[in-house]
Amino acid sequence: MSSGRRVIGALLWCVAALVPAACTAPGVVQGTGKETGQENVQENVQENVQETVRIPIPEDMQQLADLVGYYGRVAAMKPEEQRREYMAAGQTFSRDPSPYNRIRVALLAAMPGTSFQDDVRAMSLLEPYSGAGPTYDKLRQFAAIFYAQIAESVKARGRAEQLREQLDALRAIERTIIERGQPAPPAKQ
Repeated sequence: MSSGRRVIGALLWCVAALVPAACTAPGVVQGTGKETGQENVQENVQENVQETVRIPIPEDMQQLADLVGYYGRVAAMKPEEQRREYMAAGQTFSRDPSPYNRIRVALLAAMPGTSFQDDVRAMSLLEPYSGAGPTYDKLRQFAAIFYAQIAESVKARGRAEQLREQLDALRAIERTIIERGQPAPPAKQ
Protein backbone atom coordinates (compact mmCIF):
# COMPACT_ATOMS: atom_id res chain seq x y z
CA MET A 1 0.00 0.00 0.00
CA SER A 2 1.43 3.38 -0.95
CA SER A 3 2.07 6.03 1.67
CA GLY A 4 -0.52 8.31 0.03
CA ARG A 5 -3.19 5.64 0.28
CA ARG A 6 -2.26 4.99 3.94
CA VAL A 7 -2.49 8.71 4.79
CA ILE A 8 -5.85 9.16 3.10
CA GLY A 9 -7.13 5.93 4.63
CA ALA A 10 -6.03 7.02 8.10
CA LEU A 11 -7.68 10.42 7.73
CA LEU A 12 -10.93 8.93 6.52
CA TRP A 13 -10.88 6.26 9.24
CA CYS A 14 -10.49 8.95 11.91
CA VAL A 15 -13.44 10.90 10.53
CA ALA A 16 -15.53 7.72 10.30
CA ALA A 17 -14.74 6.89 13.91
CA LEU A 18 -15.60 10.35 15.20
CA VAL A 19 -18.89 10.95 13.39
CA PRO A 20 -20.97 8.22 15.09
CA ALA A 21 -19.69 9.29 18.51
CA ALA A 22 -20.97 12.79 17.86
CA CYS A 23 -24.34 11.56 16.66
CA THR A 24 -25.77 9.69 19.67
CA ALA A 25 -25.72 10.13 23.39
CA PRO A 26 -27.47 8.22 26.16
CA GLY A 27 -30.32 9.92 27.94
CA VAL A 28 -32.68 9.02 30.76
CA VAL A 29 -36.43 9.13 30.36
CA GLN A 30 -37.95 10.05 33.73
CA GLY A 31 -41.06 8.30 35.07
CA THR A 32 -44.34 10.14 35.46
CA GLY A 33 -45.83 7.98 38.24
CA LYS A 34 -46.28 8.96 41.86
CA GLU A 35 -42.96 9.60 43.51
CA THR A 36 -44.00 8.60 47.05
CA GLY A 37 -45.20 5.38 48.58
CA GLN A 38 -43.75 1.90 48.85
CA GLU A 39 -46.04 0.38 46.18
CA ASN A 40 -44.81 2.83 43.49
CA VAL A 41 -41.05 2.13 43.90
CA GLN A 42 -40.94 -0.79 41.48
CA GLU A 43 -43.14 1.08 39.00
CA ASN A 44 -40.84 4.13 39.14
CA VAL A 45 -37.74 1.98 38.62
CA GLN A 46 -39.26 0.43 35.52
CA GLU A 47 -40.23 3.83 34.16
CA ASN A 48 -36.71 5.24 34.63
CA VAL A 49 -35.44 3.28 31.65
CA GLN A 50 -32.37 4.46 29.84
CA GLU A 51 -32.93 5.00 26.12
CA THR A 52 -30.70 6.23 23.34
CA VAL A 53 -31.64 9.73 22.39
CA ARG A 54 -30.83 10.87 18.87
CA ILE A 55 -29.11 14.22 18.79
CA PRO A 56 -29.28 16.13 15.51
CA ILE A 57 -26.03 15.79 13.61
CA PRO A 58 -24.37 19.10 12.78
CA GLU A 59 -24.37 19.67 9.03
CA ASP A 60 -20.57 19.72 8.73
CA MET A 61 -20.28 16.38 10.55
CA GLN A 62 -22.96 14.86 8.32
CA GLN A 63 -21.10 16.13 5.26
CA LEU A 64 -17.87 14.58 6.55
CA ALA A 65 -19.63 11.28 7.06
CA ASP A 66 -21.06 11.50 3.54
CA LEU A 67 -17.59 12.19 2.11
CA VAL A 68 -16.11 9.19 3.92
CA GLY A 69 -18.80 6.90 2.55
CA TYR A 70 -18.48 8.41 -0.92
CA TYR A 71 -14.71 7.91 -0.94
CA GLY A 72 -15.13 4.28 0.06
CA ARG A 73 -17.71 3.65 -2.66
CA VAL A 74 -15.56 5.26 -5.37
CA ALA A 75 -12.41 3.45 -4.20
CA ALA A 76 -14.25 0.13 -4.69
CA MET A 77 -15.31 0.98 -8.26
CA LYS A 78 -13.65 -0.20 -11.44
CA PRO A 79 -11.22 2.29 -13.04
CA GLU A 80 -13.65 3.41 -15.76
CA GLU A 81 -16.43 3.97 -13.22
CA GLN A 82 -14.00 5.95 -11.04
CA ARG A 83 -13.15 8.17 -14.02
CA ARG A 84 -16.84 8.78 -14.76
CA GLU A 85 -17.47 9.63 -11.09
CA TYR A 86 -14.50 12.01 -11.08
CA MET A 87 -15.83 13.77 -14.19
CA ALA A 88 -19.35 13.98 -12.71
CA ALA A 89 -17.99 15.40 -9.44
CA GLY A 90 -16.05 18.02 -11.43
CA GLN A 91 -19.20 19.03 -13.31
CA THR A 92 -21.17 19.26 -10.08
CA PHE A 93 -18.45 21.46 -8.59
CA SER A 94 -18.56 23.69 -11.69
CA ARG A 95 -22.31 24.23 -11.20
CA ASP A 96 -22.14 24.52 -7.39
CA PRO A 97 -18.69 25.45 -6.02
CA SER A 98 -19.66 24.77 -2.40
CA PRO A 99 -17.01 23.67 0.11
CA TYR A 100 -18.53 20.17 0.13
CA ASN A 101 -18.27 19.79 -3.65
CA ARG A 102 -14.78 21.31 -3.66
CA ILE A 103 -13.53 18.82 -1.07
CA ARG A 104 -15.28 15.95 -2.84
CA VAL A 105 -13.42 16.67 -6.09
CA ALA A 106 -10.15 17.09 -4.16
CA LEU A 107 -10.65 13.68 -2.50
CA LEU A 108 -11.07 12.07 -5.89
CA ALA A 109 -8.18 13.99 -7.46
CA ALA A 110 -5.87 12.75 -4.69
CA MET A 111 -7.11 9.16 -4.83
CA PRO A 112 -3.97 7.01 -5.19
CA GLY A 113 -3.67 4.52 -8.00
CA THR A 114 -6.15 6.16 -10.34
CA SER A 115 -5.40 7.32 -13.86
CA PHE A 116 -6.66 10.80 -12.96
CA GLN A 117 -4.66 11.25 -9.75
CA ASP A 118 -3.58 14.89 -9.66
CA ASP A 119 -2.21 16.03 -6.31
CA VAL A 120 -1.52 19.51 -7.67
CA ARG A 121 -5.19 19.95 -8.56
CA ALA A 122 -6.26 18.54 -5.20
CA MET A 123 -3.98 21.00 -3.42
CA SER A 124 -5.24 23.93 -5.48
CA LEU A 125 -8.83 23.00 -4.61
CA LEU A 126 -8.03 22.69 -0.91
CA GLU A 127 -5.71 25.70 -0.68
CA PRO A 128 -8.48 28.15 0.37
CA TYR A 129 -8.95 26.04 3.51
CA SER A 130 -5.26 25.37 4.22
CA GLY A 131 -5.26 27.81 7.13
CA ALA A 132 -8.50 26.60 8.73
CA GLY A 133 -8.10 26.31 12.47
CA PRO A 134 -10.24 25.15 15.38
CA THR A 135 -12.72 28.01 14.99
CA TYR A 136 -13.75 26.78 11.52
CA ASP A 137 -16.37 24.11 10.89
CA LYS A 138 -15.27 20.47 10.80
CA LEU A 139 -15.48 20.25 7.01
CA ARG A 140 -12.96 23.07 6.55
CA GLN A 141 -10.75 21.67 9.32
CA PHE A 142 -10.69 18.34 7.50
CA ALA A 143 -9.80 20.14 4.26
CA ALA A 144 -6.87 21.86 6.01
CA ILE A 145 -5.57 18.55 7.37
CA PHE A 146 -6.03 16.86 4.00
CA TYR A 147 -4.21 19.73 2.26
CA ALA A 148 -1.26 19.38 4.64
CA GLN A 149 -1.10 15.62 4.08
CA ILE A 150 -1.12 15.96 0.29
CA ALA A 151 1.51 18.72 0.45
CA GLU A 152 3.74 16.52 2.61
CA SER A 153 3.29 13.60 0.25
CA VAL A 154 4.17 15.75 -2.78
CA LYS A 155 7.23 17.08 -0.96
CA ALA A 156 8.37 13.55 -0.05
CA ARG A 157 7.95 12.35 -3.65
CA GLY A 158 9.95 15.35 -4.88
CA ARG A 159 12.73 14.59 -2.42
CA ALA A 160 12.73 10.90 -3.46
CA GLU A 161 12.99 11.90 -7.12
CA GLN A 162 15.86 14.26 -6.31
CA LEU A 163 17.69 11.46 -4.47
CA ARG A 164 17.07 9.08 -7.39
CA GLU A 165 18.60 11.61 -9.80
CA GLN A 166 21.62 12.04 -7.54
CA LEU A 167 22.06 8.27 -7.37
CA ASP A 168 21.90 8.00 -11.16
CA ALA A 169 24.54 10.75 -11.47
CA LEU A 170 26.81 8.92 -9.01
CA ARG A 171 26.41 5.68 -10.96
CA ALA A 172 27.35 7.49 -14.18
CA ILE A 173 30.48 8.88 -12.49
CA GLU A 174 31.33 5.41 -11.20
CA ARG A 175 31.01 3.92 -14.70
CA THR A 176 33.27 6.64 -16.10
CA ILE A 177 35.92 5.97 -13.45
CA ILE A 178 35.78 2.22 -14.08
CA GLU A 179 36.07 2.75 -17.85
CA ARG A 180 39.10 5.03 -17.42
CA GLY A 181 40.88 2.54 -15.16
CA GLN A 182 40.62 -0.40 -17.55
CA PRO A 183 43.41 -0.99 -20.00
CA ALA A 184 42.68 -0.36 -23.64
CA PRO A 185 41.51 -3.44 -25.51
CA PRO A 186 44.31 -5.02 -27.58
CA ALA A 187 44.46 -3.95 -31.21
CA LYS A 188 43.38 -6.53 -33.75
CA GLN A 189 46.07 -7.68 -36.14
